[in-house]
Amino acid sequence: MRPKPASAPVTPMSASAPGPAPASLDVSTEWMGAMGRVASTLSSFVNGDNIVPFINFWGDNLQSMTTEMDFYFKVSHDFSHQIWMVSGLQTDIIAPALDFFSGCGSTEQNIEMLHSVGAAMKPRHMGSWISFTEYGAIEGGWTFPVKSNVKDAIMTACTQPNNPTPNIYHSLITWVDTFNITQCMMLSRDMGPNPPQETQLVIPLVLPKDTPVTIDTYAFQIITSAFAAFDFPLPNDGLETLKWVFTQKQQIQQRSPVNLRISVAGEHVSKLEVSFLIRYTNAQDLSNELQTLGDSLGLPQFRYNELPDLRELGYQRNFIELTVSHLKSDFSYGVYNPGWNLFWAWSTKFS
Repeated sequence: MRPKPASAPVTPMSASAPGPAPASLDVSTEWMGAMGRVASTLSSFVNGDNIVPFINFWGDNLQSMTTEMDFYFKVSHDFSHQIWMVSGLQTDIIAPALDFFSGCGSTEQNIEMLHSVGAAMKPRHMGSWISFTEYGAIEGGWTFPVKSNVKDAIMTACTQPNNPTPNIYHSLITWVDTFNITQCMMLSRDMGPNPPQETQLVIPLVLPKDTPVTIDTYAFQIITSAFAAFDFPLPNDGLETLKWVFTQKQQIQQRSPVNLRISVAGEHVSKLEVSFLIRYTNAQDLSNELQTLGDSLGLPQFRYNELPDLRELGYQRNFIELTVSHLKSDFSYGVYNPGWNLFWAWSTKFS
């Protein structure tokens, strides 16, 4: 997803272009200024001069928001993948979000679908997000960070303009019925101009009542069944690594939540991602354990010490997220880094 040249000129991105972007992040607007040094710091790690104008274009369209907002960002251990999101009251964010989507070339059908989903779900809150990687991915879209019935969320994810219930819909319904999965905790959609758009469901792996297994055993069963049901073959060493991570999770933080993100594009599940959330109050309490975990998974050295002290700027650490993602080859485009990643998530409020 890229803004139109008239609004924010961009040039094709080269994944191998060295050095930070020459463009500078515009923090003159009130809400962008509220992000302080963190915005400038994070943008300085972005390769390619088309991403910073994209961030500025996003910020320009959101500065008209007048109520209190949450700003949230998530950055990978090596800064190669960043996700930024602003969320607030749906009635306040919908207009600037639509201006942003229209400026990025989103189709009328996609915008009409957003209105339809909003009318059906009636969410109190809504988010506008952007995501970019050093490999050339640039995306943006909307999210409803509210709980919903998983079957309603699946219908939304599978609805296409000319084919409202493709075969993948029935496959997903059969799968959630098998495991008595009833809840979706977040629904998001890419609003790029080129079909198929990708819709993501976040499913919390919560142990149903009277289930005679542990939560980790139950979660592992659901995860492996999803990989099998939607044709994401995992090699034996992949399964063994996943089992090992569950063991490590118990040692680091026994009750840390596990979520499964399912992305649907057209007739296919395009991406599966397992997310382990580790909440904490003191980074030093976890630094050694996480570095050991990252080393064991073959991750590069962490770079979080290059960030400013965000607590002094009013930011709160939300969690550390360990993810493993698998993409269908037809949907990877060579601009994502599947496999294991560690993310550090922060948030703050401003008005």
